[in-house]
Amino acid sequence: MTRTRGPLRPPEAAAAAVFGTLTAVLSVVTGLIPVGVAQVLVALPVAFLAATGRLRAIVAATVAAGVVALVAGGPFAVAAVVVLSGIGTLVGFAHRRWGHAAVFMVLAGSVPAGLLLAAAVCGLLLVFDRTRVLLLEALEASMRGTIRAFEAAGAGQQFVDTWDRTLEIMVRLWWVWIGGAVLVGTVGTALLCFGIFRMVALRSTWATRSVDWPEQDPTADPDPLPVALRLAGYRYPGTDRDALSDIDLTIDPGEFVAIVGGNGSGKSTLVRLLAGLEPTVGLVDRPGPVGPGRPGGTAMILQHPESQVLGRTVAEDLRWGIDDVDVEDLLARVGLAGMEDRATEDLSGGQLQRLALAGALARRPALLIADEITAMVDADSRADLIRLLTDDRGTVPRSCSSPTSTTRPAPPTASCTSPTAGSSRRSRRRPCRRRSRRPPRPSHSRSSNYGMSRTSTRPEHPGRTPPCARCR
Repeated sequence: MTRTRGPLRPPEAAAAAVFGTLTAVLSVVTGLIPVGVAQVLVALPVAFLAATGRLRAIVAATVAAGVVALVAGGPFAVAAVVVLSGIGTLVGFAHRRWGHAAVFMVLAGSVPAGLLLAAAVCGLLLVFDRTRVLLLEALEASMRGTIRAFEAAGAGQQFVDTWDRTLEIMVRLWWVWIGGAVLVGTVGTALLCFGIFRMVALRSTWATRSVDWPEQDPTADPDPLPVALRLAGYRYPGTDRDALSDIDLTIDPGEFVAIVGGNGSGKSTLVRLLAGLEPTVGLVDRPGPVGPGRPGGTAMILQHPESQVLGRTVAEDLRWGIDDVDVEDLLARVGLAGMEDRATEDLSGGQLQRLALAGALARRPALLIADEITAMVDADSRADLIRLLTDDRGTVPRSCSSPTSTTRPAPPTASCTSPTAGSSRRSRRRPCRRRSRRPPRPSHSRSSNYGMSRTSTRPEHPGRTPPCARCR
């Protein structure tokens, strides 16, 4: 069930920031384009956010876009962003609530909205009479210049007299044509925005995989380990098949876990279950709250590090949300010593990934999750990141989980190593073996527990197949 109350969840805050920034950028760009219809692009990001998000996420995105618009274009740009965000909200909610009848709801909602906006504009012009006089004088001068051009081109006196009478009527009944223009513009913008939104939405599946982040008790101390998954599974809303099923896995403090599987096999979904997502079936048992981002809780490092960098400089990014942090020590541990004052936008991909790792380590998490952090870096940086994860695990007791993609679409397989070299806890499940070139098993032969396996660090013996490289 979708939660309708409470503060913004992390996914909602991220979506509001992204769509708010996109709205602000489009408002500035379209202000430079001498085409009025281009303004409809400003409403589209908010429409997509309204199609799946809560009202407070839309308000957050609108406020963020309004602040940028105020700096870039002044109060009139803010007013345009607010109006177009309202149109986008109407389009998104109509698409989500009424489906095929959404176009009629957009029309029914945009007409009263246009009337209210027209009344507001006319009321402001009536109050600020100097602005109204300046606007009408500019319109009169422009139209009289056009009349003189037609007269010089040989237009008849009757044509000139008709233009003069039309201009006098427009100046006298200014509230009629200004209000009508605002009404027509509002309704037309809403319908055009809905048409563009509908074409994109019907060809997109991004909204079908939205999930609910579980409730967390902000007063309890984080205690995410040990975590045990018992026949856990998850099915995304709007789908007819499980993204993950029959997962039976236990992660104890101090373990290093590698989750290996092909694209679409459920690695990221399994990681989200470890990070606190409630399964749709099965059980996830842990002693206390997950504590995402809190000291002693759970920290995640994503595949694209730029999405986690918030500060302008390296030191500012490490101190984000934390009071007690040794910046120099953290940077030295991840290989970024002496870069405290370096701008984050000047860092390379590997350096950004190291900075994201340092930011996660600054919170001293009990459970550190690295979601394919080596996928976008070269071989040397990949080896350094793996070494940093393993070395730090020996310095501070914690568990580390790292998903890794393979080219073969196989179910996710978890391989664990104990923090102590001499420990050899025998697993009840089939250990991970190096893949052979034999053909795959028939479809009726399926391993239990969705392919989950565990291995321990143990010496190799002659005649026994060694573990794969990721399990070493």
